[in-house]
Amino acid sequence: VRMPASWTGTVGVKVSRGRWPCDGLLAQSETLDTPGLLARSVEDAALAFAAIDGVATEPFAWLDALGACELARLRIGVVRRPFFESCDPGIVEAVEDAMRALERGGADIVELDIPEAIPAYELWLNGHLSAPEAYATLMTSFPEWLETIDPHSWARIKGFGEMPAGEYINRRRRVLGWMDAMDQRLAGVDAFITPTIPITAPPLADVQTLEGYRRRNTAASRNAAILSLLDVCALTLPIARDAAGIPVGLQVAARRGSEHRLLAIGLAMERHLGTAARRLGSPPCVAA
Repeated sequence: VRMPASWTGTVGVKVSRGRWPCDGLLAQSETLDTPGLLARSVEDAALAFAAIDGVATEPFAWLDALGACELARLRIGVVRRPFFESCDPGIVEAVEDAMRALERGGADIVELDIPEAIPAYELWLNGHLSAPEAYATLMTSFPEWLETIDPHSWARIKGFGEMPAGEYINRRRRVLGWMDAMDQRLAGVDAFITPTIPITAPPLADVQTLEGYRRRNTAASRNAAILSLLDVCALTLPIARDAAGIPVGLQVAARRGSEHRLLAIGLAMERHLGTAARRLGSPPCVAA
């Protein structure tokens, strides 16, 4: 959800694990999967969230209540490692510019260290939980589909999917431990921010080979994947274009289960920074 939203200049919302059921979805990871939302603005996403989540009050009244959140009352962490590292030109600059704008609006921007992010990233590079869980789903429920799976995707799933049971259990225990530690670590901030995707969208020619696809997929997925392994709720909102002209997303994350607070924070940021139309301009029109 966050990655397509970031590259298309829209808003994406990822809810905490277990908040919404995954019934009817093809499971990639039974441990990490969660549905999400794509919308043109945080306001639209909040209304859609209210409809799905079943908030107790009338949706527009609930939205008005969320809108009472003020930037000047927010303490926002900035997590540098590894999220700001190895970013393509224009991405860190866009996030830094948004941070300065939020500070001018009264937000208290503080440096925040999340040591769990580094081992989570290392585990993700080695297939984490998603690859073996996806492998099990495909082998047991859809064996007749195996010949039709994209070879780039299947090579990664199969490569990590045949790990020993003991290794899988150890990985899952580590991930669940990081999730609990993360929940406590965020007690001192309202949310934290990172770039959503660290690279610009690659041309199709660059992902035609398996090596090219893997390298760019790994780089593009890093920031969103780490936060999935740490079980925070998160959203991305458009803030600028990078040096290649591709939209840049600001990833905003908060403690698991705090989606209402996260959406309130997103609304406050959107009011101050502006929607995609203001930050990115109008998309080009293409005639047949």
